[in-house]
Formats: sequence, C-alpha cells, structure tokens
Amino acid sequence: MIDLASGTEIKRFSTHRYPEQVALSRDGRRVYVSNILPHLGSYDQPPVSELLALDATKQVVAERILIPGAIELRHIAEAPAQLGGYLLVPLVRPKNLGPLIRVSQGWVLTHGMAVVRPALHEPVGEAESKVTEVLLDDIDYYFAGNDGVAFTPDGRRVIITSAEANVVSIFDTAKLARRLQQVPAEELADRLDSALTFVVARLATGHNPTAVVVSPDGLRAYVANRLDDSLTVVDLAHLKVASTIDLGGPKCITPMRRGEQLFFSAKYCFQGQFACGTCHPNSHLDGLAWNLETPQLGRDRVANRTLRGIRDTAPYKWNGRNPDLATQCGPRIAKFLFRSEGFNTQELEALLTYINNIPLAPNRHLAPDGQYTEAQERGKAIFYRRHTNDGRVIPVQSRCETCHPAETHYTNRISTEVGSATKYDTSGLLDTPQLDRVYEDAPYLHNGEALTLEEIWTVFNNYDTHGITSDMSKEQLNDMIEFLKTL
Repeated sequence: MIDLASGTEIKRFSTHRYPEQVALSRDGRRVYVSNILPHLGSYDQPPVSELLALDATKQVVAERILIPGAIELRHIAEAPAQLGGYLLVPLVRPKNLGPLIRVSQGWVLTHGMAVVRPALHEPVGEAESKVTEVLLDDIDYYFAGNDGVAFTPDGRRVIITSAEANVVSIFDTAKLARRLQQVPAEELADRLDSALTFVVARLATGHNPTAVVVSPDGLRAYVANRLDDSLTVVDLAHLKVASTIDLGGPKCITPMRRGEQLFFSAKYCFQGQFACGTCHPNSHLDGLAWNLETPQLGRDRVANRTLRGIRDTAPYKWNGRNPDLATQCGPRIAKFLFRSEGFNTQELEALLTYINNIPLAPNRHLAPDGQYTEAQERGKAIFYRRHTNDGRVIPVQSRCETCHPAETHYTNRISTEVGSATKYDTSGLLDTPQLDRVYEDAPYLHNGEALTLEEIWTVFNNYDTHGITSDMSKEQLNDMIEFLKTL
C-alpha cells in the first residue's frame, strides 16, 4: 500500500502465490487480489486457490476467500449494484488427481468462473463470502485460458475472453442467475451443460485475447489480442465482431512470435481442452502434481516443472527419458497429452524457438552487484563442503555439487536415485532438476511432496540419501537455503 502524496510505502499484505490483478470495489470499501497459483498443499489433494479481500478503510485483511478445486484466478469484475455487486473471477478447474489418459474422453481441464458474493457486513476476520463455480465449456468443446472479464454498464451482459481458444464469450446475466438458482452449487462446478443455458454468443478474436473493456454506453467491447497486437471490437447490440483495430505491431511474424502463439493455443489438443500455456502459466508452472502417462490411478505422479531457463538442461521428464525438447514437445505431447496429431514440423520448430528463449526472472534474493550476504556466504560453504561437522569425509556421490554443478545450470543432466521415490513410482531413478531460481519452483521433489525447500531435507531426507544433511544444525540448513535462493 503506497501513499500517493508522499510516495512512501504504508504497509505490505501477504497474498498467496503470483498475485495477478488488483480490483477496487465500486464503493471503495474493499480491494480484491487474485492469485494464479494455488495454496501449497498435499500433492494428492485437489488444489485450493485464494482471492484476497482487503478492508480499504481499516487497511487490514478482511477475508481470504477460498476457491476450491481451482487454479489460475485472473481478472476480477464486479457486477453493477442492481445485480447485487457479486464478483466474477475466471479460473481453471484441473482434474490432476486422475490419469491423463482421460483427455480423449474430455474433462481433464475445465474452464469457468467463480461467482463470489462478498460478505460485506461481517466483522473483519469473521466474514465468509459465498463462492459458486460454474463452467463456460461446452459438452464437446472447451474454452481454455479464461482471462479477461467485464460487465456491460446495465449489467445485462458479461464478456469473457478465452485467451487460449481465441474466443470471446458473451452471456446473459439473467439466464446465469436462473442457472445458479436451478442447479445446486455443489453440482455446478462439474456440469458441462451450463454454458448452453446462458451463453448467447461466442466470437472469434485475434491471437491470445487477454483483457476486455466495455464502452461507457455499453454498445462496444474492446478485446486486447496480446499476440497479434490488435483490438477486436465487438458490437454488443448485434452480438458480432464490428472491426479489428491494428495497433501497429511488427508485420513480420518471427519464429519467436509464432512459437509463442502456438504455446498459448489450445486448438492442438483434443476438443481444445488446454494449451502448453494452460499448465505453464507465465511460461512457468501450475503448482500441481499430475498423473501423466501411467494409466493406473496414482502411479508415477509428478509435479509440474518450470520452463524458465530450460534451454541446455536436457534430458527432460522427471525420469529423464526424453533426450531433447523436440521429443518432449513433439510426439510425447501429441500422444500422451494432446491426444491429437500435435504440431507439424514447422510449428514444432517455432514452438521450440520460443521455449528455448524463455528467460529466467531477475533474482530478487541476490544483490544487484552479485555480492552475497553473510548468511549466503555461509550457505555457499555448506553447499560445497567436503566434510561433515564431525570431520567425516562426504562421499563424492553425496556432495551437492556432484549432482548440481554450477556450470550446467546446477544439474548433472543424468538420472539419479536419491531415495525420494515412493511405493507408487515405477522407478527410483529421477532426473536431476536444475536449480536456477529454485525459490520460485515450489512444490519440490519429483512428486511435489515437499512444500518448501526446508522440507526436502527436514522431512524427506531422514537417511541421508539426498545429500548428507542429518548432521546440519537448523542454522546451517537455513544458511544453505539462503544460498540456494541466489542461484
């Protein structure tokens, strides 16, 4: 919170992970913050996301509104007062606890919105807003990447963009209200027959429509197409595209730009269920563990991994069986994930150009001049130590730098057994992950069991199979983690 008159910071609030949008309520009483990633929780339970509500007058957290079974909360729209002032928040509902063989039957990733009725009259800390989730997909086709949302001034219509389907959906709020009354809230989140009852139009847009605004007179909606530098103008009276405004972007589509368009396009997946960018929002990760190729329920569950700085860190997959990104993103994705023909040769080449150039984020734990703090210096010494605290020599295979050498992004690029496999894994050999910006990549270990860096060693390394750490003091472990955050 910033004081605009003086430019000074008043206070900071803790959101959850990757806050995406801030919205001020019309009455100025609340500020809402959406978060892309869900709470850190057990890898074998459904995700829970959070919409933070701040009391703007008291300058405190009014409520942490939980959105169960959902991830990737993005834009926030408040209904006009005549509709009760409820909130609409686009979201994704992943079915990550079951095998992905179900893609060919649909239903693995569904897309919709949370209808949030804020509890405004309860004391701070005691409020409990009502949340109902409703899907925007059709029974036989999905609308991935729900992102931007806006009401018309009269509240009769809502416009939602599907950034990975290149579609804008327009629905009737009165019909939505009837649907919410007719179907129990506990059923709506998993009903694929809802959209046909209230969606009145679906219109094609440009590439990656991410935001939408409505003109003050309610006659036009303007949709920002992020990946082709244009605006789609929607005639709301006649429910059609009126025109497209070219914003003067480059006319030559480079392989990088084409690759990014493909990365955020769901048309290559069976029934448009998801794109690469669905599971890798912001080219990162979704914070979930998935039952990918193994058809047995619960077998070989693996946590999603970031794509940031992925170049030169082959092999890929958690077991290291894909030798390069062409294999990982080509036939593997087509066969096991998209359940389709996938990308053709030229498309795959462009996609790999984009993925290979996804940068690492600036490191917020390292000083601009690269100098370490005292704790980071101590942690570095521990990371590279050769002897335990009592003087015993640490075997080469148990030293941190053996599996995580600095010159190759802190991965030795081979599969190793470190004792973290469970009875549900078909192999104990696991690919060594790179450690660049590791502080961003929670949850940890191959299946996401470790929620924090500390848990890797305090909970899941009791027998020193993942480095020799049992002799470390709490202070030493803290220092080593401070060093790891600088990588």
